Amino acid sequence: MIVVVDTNVMVSAFLNPVGSSGRILNLLHEDRITIATTAHLWNEFLRVMEYGRIRKLLDSSHGKSAVDAILTALAALVVFHPDTKPRENWIPGDPDDDWVVQCALSAQAEYVISGDQHLQNLHEIEGIPIVSPAQFLRLLGPRESV
Repeated sequence: MIVVVDTNVMVSAFLNPVGSSGRILNLLHEDRITIATTAHLWNEFLRVMEYGRIRKLLDSSHGKSAVDAILTALAALVVFHPDTKPRENWIPGDPDDDWVVQCALSAQAEYVISGDQHLQNLHEIEGIPIVSPAQFLRLLGPRESV
């Protein structure tokens, strides 16, 4: 199952590995989902991971070299699709989110997983549901439900 996971979910997975977002990454490690991304989205994720308070918290809990190793390993697990400039302005309130939508369309994703209200307000785009991490886990069934 191909999914696009928004930056906020990816960062949350690192900050709280046992929460819903962390469980999404566990599904990736278990080969139950494929996370599609682009260089544009990946670079946004890496940029956010370097924010002072986030990086300080991660380094203090895991160690700097461990965080770098985890990010490198994660990059090897996700599937990169070509950067395609968004063909529409689906989210006028946050045009950066249009890149998430375009990635989902280009990758023919089955879901977009996001905690971003702008994206969630769409509910779906061209037949691709936009769900929160908890909603996605519930859709997978009782074993994954929160």
